[in-house]
Amino acid sequence: MRYTDAMNTKLIKLFFITLPILAVIDFCWAGILATDFYRGQVGDLLSMNPILPPLVLFYIIYTAAVAYFVISPALAVRSYKLLVINAAFLGLTAYGTYDLVTLGLTPGWTPLVTVVDIIWGMVLTTAVSSIVYAIAIRWK
Repeated sequence: MRYTDAMNTKLIKLFFITLPILAVIDFCWAGILATDFYRGQVGDLLSMNPILPPLVLFYIIYTAAVAYFVISPALAVRSYKLLVINAAFLGLTAYGTYDLVTLGLTPGWTPLVTVVDIIWGMVLTTAVSSIVYAIAIRWK
């Protein structure tokens, strides 16, 4: 499929709508709701002073992936079912890749954190994609 200027413009809009929604929801989870869980499971492996550039880069890359691989294809065929399937799968693969490699290489990383984090990736990606889809479906 060849992307037109209109499609590129739509992807850029999707990106800029998705980015703050993704960042806010993920911050609420990791920075507020689940902080005690993660500290209790992996303790000192988590930094009290996160290094921002890698985090910002992650959100930029992941937002682009969500817009391109999840939201845009679902909008093209007006299929919420496709959106949910693609979002859950992207969350599973992205968070699963990180968590399973970390579990295999990082002493102190727990299987429970791996499972919870993978589920969170699926829930986060599906929720954010659903919100943006609901906004974008109303575009003319």
